[in-house]
Amino acid sequence: MKAKAIIAYDKKKVEIREVEIGELGEWDILVELEYSSISTGTEGYVLSHTEDFHLPYIPGYGPIGKIIKVGPKASKDWKVGDRVSYFTNNYGQDVAEGRLNNNVVANCGGHLSPALKNVDPDKYTDNNSYCVKVPEKLSSKKACFGGISSISSYAVSLANPSVGDKVLVMGQGIIGQMAAQHFQLRGAELAVADLYEKRVEIAKESGANIAINASNTDIFETIKSAWPDGADIIVDATTNFKLIESSLSVIKNGAKYVFLAMYSQGEFPLRKLQGIIYRAYFPWCLRGSHTLNSWDLMSNGRLKIDHLITHTFDVKNAQDAYDLVFDAPQDYLGINLNWESLKS
Repeated sequence: MKAKAIIAYDKKKVEIREVEIGELGEWDILVELEYSSISTGTEGYVLSHTEDFHLPYIPGYGPIGKIIKVGPKASKDWKVGDRVSYFTNNYGQDVAEGRLNNNVVANCGGHLSPALKNVDPDKYTDNNSYCVKVPEKLSSKKACFGGISSISSYAVSLANPSVGDKVLVMGQGIIGQMAAQHFQLRGAELAVADLYEKRVEIAKESGANIAINASNTDIFETIKSAWPDGADIIVDATTNFKLIESSLSVIKNGAKYVFLAMYSQGEFPLRKLQGIIYRAYFPWCLRGSHTLNSWDLMSNGRLKIDHLITHTFDVKNAQDAYDLVFDAPQDYLGINLNWESLKS
């Protein structure tokens, strides 16, 4: 069976190619995409560091689509017309087991349609291999950010803030923006910081108590002034080790630190954490339960999503979307892809 995929074939370069995905198995569903989202941090990093990754490969998060075929054993819980989302389709599972389809790796694999997804309950779990049904009243354009939101939601559940905790989120890309909202929904007092004014303004629109433009304001002097006793939790969504080190000047002893970015190799003086950070979290995975939670919050208006979606591209113009990721980080936040033009 053939499918169309966004293929990363060179540094910062993608194109639509046809790939062979195999045949429908007894526990498989076949999903035709409506939307998928770009995880701008992860995909931007991987496409910029192709020397560290096998090429060509299929990127992509948050696929949302309708089931168009169902295997006989899958039909008990899934039916044609169901709208679903998942992480790691069968193509990606083949790669995980050491088999390269057409010599192409499914890095995250979301930008592929139609896609086969095995829904055997003995083979997929809540963590990074889930498949879940999309709420009827939530649009696919919004729902495709549920997987990305699940990373932030999971981070907050691990950090487990108390009402009134003072939380600083450094970095207001899509992951940082989602994390900030999830912390506020748990009753935290929130400060955010970013280098780009557009992201700072969007964070204010989301309801941040303190929003700092780090390009012209000292983050930590601002925090010391606002919170003399320091922050209870600091979240890094920047990958900047020097910033992380500097942030220790405004965190309470025995506080929590959440490392929410995709970190490359680099030196960091772990001794600086001694006696300060007692609990650190690295919640980098997508979870079906937190995707469902995020969708519920989006549906009832508690998790604000519309103003976070700054760009939608036709999938045929995927290169334009990635050019934006690399060339104009000050201009975008949430980016998704519309697959309507590729539907069979």
